[in-house]
Amino acid sequence: MHNFGFALFPETIADVRAWLDPLIKPYWCELEVPEYKRFWSDKQALLTAKHRGAGDDLQKLVSILHAAGETDCGLEDGRFYQLSTYNPNAHWDYRLIGGGYDRRIFHEETAQLGKQKGWDEDICENICRVQLLPENVHASIIITPDGQWHTSENFGCWLLEGPEYDRAWSAWLAHAQSLLIQYPTYIALGLDIHS
Repeated sequence: MHNFGFALFPETIADVRAWLDPLIKPYWCELEVPEYKRFWSDKQALLTAKHRGAGDDLQKLVSILHAAGETDCGLEDGRFYQLSTYNPNAHWDYRLIGGGYDRRIFHEETAQLGKQKGWDEDICENICRVQLLPENVHASIIITPDGQWHTSENFGCWLLEGPEYDRAWSAWLAHAQSLLIQYPTYIALGLDIHS
């Protein structure tokens, strides 16, 4: 799924790409992390147990999986887990500056600043000072300068429909606005983020 996002940065940044990459790398789905136990939901574990012929017996599921050579799983405190090195904070697999949302937040004055600083053309065409962002343009992801990833997904926007979606989207927009007002002089970089 493609999402439109902003990464917020101060205009003092000399190399935007060199700044952006380490900021978002902790959220990359291909980033391997130290092995950990990824606990499954009860529903997921029980569905798998039934599918594998263990009924609702999770210990039997573990035995079946171990016998099949899948030894990276087990039970802890009655909960099924699988060992994983998949990044639990993953939010993206690739990103483009602009991409399918190219020039959505283009602002001439901010672009001129970028050109003076020697920023690449694709960056200059996809930046706007936060306080000058168009009111009718909304991002579903905002990456703040401290590297925190804020997303409408956390508000349930991708799971809901009708009035429930409207309420969730309104809550996200209020949260997004509360973030943006903290950085009025920073620059928003428009990103096409695929997850």
